[in-house]
Amino acid sequence: KGELKFGFEFGSGNNDRTKFSGGFNINKQYWGHKTELYTEYFIANNNRGESENRLLSRFVQDWSTGKTKWSGVFLRVDGDADRFRDYDYRLNVSTGAKYQAFKNDRTDILFRFGGSARREFGGGNEDIVPEGAFFLNANHRLSDTQRIRFAVDYLPEVEQIQRYRLNARANWDIDINPEAGLGLRMSVNNRYDSRARGSRERNDFDFLVYLIWNF
Repeated sequence: KGELKFGFEFGSGNNDRTKFSGGFNINKQYWGHKTELYTEYFIANNNRGESENRLLSRFVQDWSTGKTKWSGVFLRVDGDADRFRDYDYRLNVSTGAKYQAFKNDRTDILFRFGGSARREFGGGNEDIVPEGAFFLNANHRLSDTQRIRFAVDYLPEVEQIQRYRLNARANWDIDINPEAGLGLRMSVNNRYDSRARGSRERNDFDFLVYLIWNF
């Protein structure tokens, strides 16, 4: 299964601005295992020129090792390139165990926890940094045509636990034409980095509306 999504913002007046975001998500389930590939790109301009240029990508491999709530392990690889950060590219590799807290036909709550290693390329520090890795994913079907999804990623540094990143995402999906696979998504994203210094803000917040095509 997969999806393509596109979002566009345009404003004119005292503050001219344009923003485009788009991406895709592909996942496959087989024999109790699951593979997921996710990519999203953002680019924006305002009166002063380019204000955002960011690429996010994620690969997640889940393996089922039995039929209990604890029977599973995962491998997750996150990459992001951002022209407005003090690095060119950042890579995170995380692995650990899964815990299926709850699952039925309407609701799915899954925890992943373990360890992670982070490296930034093209910045002032290219050392490999060990981190903890705690991920929460929750999905709930409100009706036959509406779904909500919520995810939280918590990544504290092992040697300095007060330095951490916290990412939270919430989506509300509404089917427009289920037969054609068309839908609408309202998405709220917040990225917090306690390491931000100087003029950089620790929070990056986005509210986006996407047109979705499911296949």
